[in-house]
Amino acid sequence: MVTEGPEAHGFSSGIWNCAMIAKLIVLKFSVCYNLNYLPSLLKKLGLSYQKARFISDRQDEEKYEQARKVWLEETLPALIKKAKEEKAVVLFWR
Repeated sequence: MVTEGPEAHGFSSGIWNCAMIAKLIVLKFSVCYNLNYLPSLLKKLGLSYQKARFISDRQDEEKYEQARKVWLEETLPALIKKAKEEKAVVLFWR
């Protein structure tokens, strides 16, 4: 079933993930597997998996460090100074 691909089993993605395989196993066999165990189970069955590679959005590290330095040494102190002058509060949201 895994080699047929997820779309053959009603999933909209063309790439399997552990949660989808676990759901397929539950639907077909009424057996629940821990998501952390499935990669090793698949390996024992002769299947392999690939992990997504993290690629930083900071491709140009030198440019990032320069922008960070400007923020810390110029922009942030200016914001804090202006906030104090206006008796305002500076909030950061991520």
